[in-house]
Amino acid sequence: MDRPDQPMDPSRAAAIEAMPDTPARGEAARAAGFGASPRAFLGRDFHNSSQLVLRDAQGRPRLRLRVQADGVAAIEFLGDNGAVTRTVSAN
Repeated sequence: MDRPDQPMDPSRAAAIEAMPDTPARGEAARAAGFGASPRAFLGRDFHNSSQLVLRDAQGRPRLRLRVQADGVAAIEFLGDNGAVTRTVSAN
């Protein structure tokens, strides 16, 4: 997870935690910087490819290093919408 730009206020965190589980609570947590986006993933996908995915501050995937189950490796650059804009491979 990414870290907020400023220190977290424990009393503010407690107040948000005490709120009912509604969209307003989620919005309050994001506004306070408590809703950090995952910035990196390392693991396998549904096709058994190993991958490292790096995301921007908004949580959008931007760079993917991938090795398919058959050993073919590639580096993929992703656009704002998640579509591959450029691929670098050994081929």
